[in-house]
Amino acid sequence: MSIDKPDETASETNNEQDMPADSTAIPQDATRVAITEVATRSAALVARRAISDTLLRQFVSSEARRQAKKMSLGGSLVGIVASRIATRSVPGALLVGTILAGKAYGDYRRAKKARKAEETGPITDEVADGKPEKN
Repeated sequence: MSIDKPDETASETNNEQDMPADSTAIPQDATRVAITEVATRSAALVARRAISDTLLRQFVSSEARRQAKKMSLGGSLVGIVASRIATRSVPGALLVGTILAGKAYGDYRRAKKARKAEETGPITDEVADGKPEKN
């Protein structure tokens, strides 16, 4: 290879775009980034739904699964915001974790009170006032 003769691959380049002449179908960098973002987000969405469905089937009752499928747009947005806050920082993770633990405990207490009320039966006005019931 001599210095006077340019390389054959260099002669095939287009000087205007600094891209190979035969590759005019290659999108620009911004388009490539956009395509990559869409593909990544789509794959993440599909993976998240698959994981969510698997976990729901394994650990949650059928009634809870039906309620999860009926989740509104607002409920979905709250979940997205909570997960974003939890994954961005340690204090955010602590905050979201504390809120979820408090909600789980509150649900547990409500269910326990409902079971207890169901076992004892309805409270009548006379029993609540302390007066004996008349037969």
